Amino acid sequence: MADITMCTQTFCPNAAHCYRVQAKASDWQSMATFSYTISTRGVECENYMPIYRTVTTNSTGHNVEAVRQAAAELDAG
Repeated sequence: MADITMCTQTFCPNAAHCYRVQAKASDWQSMATFSYTISTRGVECENYMPIYRTVTTNSTGHNVEAVRQAAAELDAG
């Protein structure tokens, strides 16, 4: 459930990467039709919320070891 006011502008050029459009709605979700304009600077919307994605893996230990090894090689050479 998104704890935001979601946007109904599915045809907005930013809709594919705007959290207000793409978030999963709850049964009691508040919705609004936010306005946007297209200018020479691109799509402008005061309510645009970009989607940030975090990727996690189970290989963190390997990544830490690789950083340590690279640091050791820099110190040695």
